[in-house]
Amino acid sequence: MRPRLYSGIPSFRIILSQSGCVVHIHSKRNGRCLNRWSTFYVQEDRSAQGQVSAHDGVNWNGLWKLRIHERYKVLIWRIATGILPTKVNLALKLGSGDTLCPLCSEYDESIEHIFFHCAISRAIWFGNSWAVYSNHLTFSSCKDIINIICDPSLPSGMSMDGKMLKEQTAIQFAITLDVIWNLRNQVIHNDHKINLMATIKLLESRIMEHVLSLKEPGSLEVRGCVVWEAPPIGVIKINVDAAIYLDKSFMAAVARDYKGELIKAWAKTTVYKDPTIAEADAICWALELAKTEKFEKISIESDAKVCVDALLSPTDDCPWKIRTFTSLALELAVYFSVCSFYWVKRDANHMADAMAKVAHSLCLPFCCSQETLPPSVKEAWLRDVFLLSS
Repeated sequence: MRPRLYSGIPSFRIILSQSGCVVHIHSKRNGRCLNRWSTFYVQEDRSAQGQVSAHDGVNWNGLWKLRIHERYKVLIWRIATGILPTKVNLALKLGSGDTLCPLCSEYDESIEHIFFHCAISRAIWFGNSWAVYSNHLTFSSCKDIINIICDPSLPSGMSMDGKMLKEQTAIQFAITLDVIWNLRNQVIHNDHKINLMATIKLLESRIMEHVLSLKEPGSLEVRGCVVWEAPPIGVIKINVDAAIYLDKSFMAAVARDYKGELIKAWAKTTVYKDPTIAEADAICWALELAKTEKFEKISIESDAKVCVDALLSPTDDCPWKIRTFTSLALELAVYFSVCSFYWVKRDANHMADAMAKVAHSLCLPFCCSQETLPPSVKEAWLRDVFLLSS
């Protein structure tokens, strides 16, 4: 895309490589001269990049080809090139300054320490389902992290497809690094109180979301229509939704097991008229219901993408109006041995949608089993059961 030019104001184009950042400036007044200079600079930088890739043994091309979000790739690149603004790096540039790690407050915050040797970081690496001993990862420089992520050493005799396992390992490593760096920034800039269990639950949810995204598209589609999927054995899936009727807001939650059998369905009012806030409130309510019912392993599904994305993203990316609900949901998630959050399309959330829409005609708060389901909700449930078995 060509940069737009405004009178008297130059346009900027930023180009990244592992050896640095090039700013391309173009202006109407002397654009010709600047363009010649910047083009030479970019070519020179790209040439240098090729030479570095050929001689330093770092798989830079493998990094950019990984099937992970671009934001994670950039973070890994910054780690590998040693340009992250850790306290040690800032003190070196400024000549002085506090260098103590903001997470453990015991050692200097170097790149190696904050991600792999800090007690808090080690707990995060080991605490998730993959249980990685980060202090056992050995590398001579930060660049080695590229090779660990792009070409991890896998145990022999694995029954799982090697390529898929490598992709999952890359996802796990990349998201763990991102979660640690985000936690560090929250502590420094927002005086965030560290909650290891909530952080680990968030990490696991984000890893599972990315791992599932590697599956072939279309696995949830039947005749072009997305349908409800049963959870794994032992997991209770709770679908939630919110609806507004005559200036009143209603929430619904529907709990089902791995066979698609209904455990319970609930409905109640909410004071929030904003649809996004009502949806976020519904997710928190579902977690409270699951806690009351003493469910151990749960999966929460919602068709409110903004709310689910907020639960799976760094706190800074969460919209202000639902930040309180997002924090509460992550705190409640700690009570369960397994807790995941997923966004689904409306057709895969049909039963909760039907319950929310009929809630205005019920005596609230409402709770029922499959024998006493409202007719429209029962129809939606039977539809899901039929599609599940087809």
